[in-house]
Amino acid sequence: MIKLAENDNFILEHDVSNEIYRVSYFEDNHFKDEFVFAISHVKEPVRHGKWENYPSHAYRRCSLCKKEWEKPKFNVRANYCPNCGAKMED
Repeated sequence: MIKLAENDNFILEHDVSNEIYRVSYFEDNHFKDEFVFAISHVKEPVRHGKWENYPSHAYRRCSLCKKEWEKPKFNVRANYCPNCGAKMED
């Protein structure tokens, strides 16, 4: 563990081998609590889809997740699908 920061109330450490961070809290110089967290460096790829029209034109659906959206309830001109996050192309 590499100590990144420290004062009277906390210590922030980084475990390089496991890519985790640990924060320890102190109160009156006594250990009180700690939590461990990881930071992901993986970025999800952008998914691209299109709005597909139904013959009745009352619904549209995402070409990727196939979630159907009723036009009055959802702005079908949106540039993303609120269900799967796909970026919509014209």
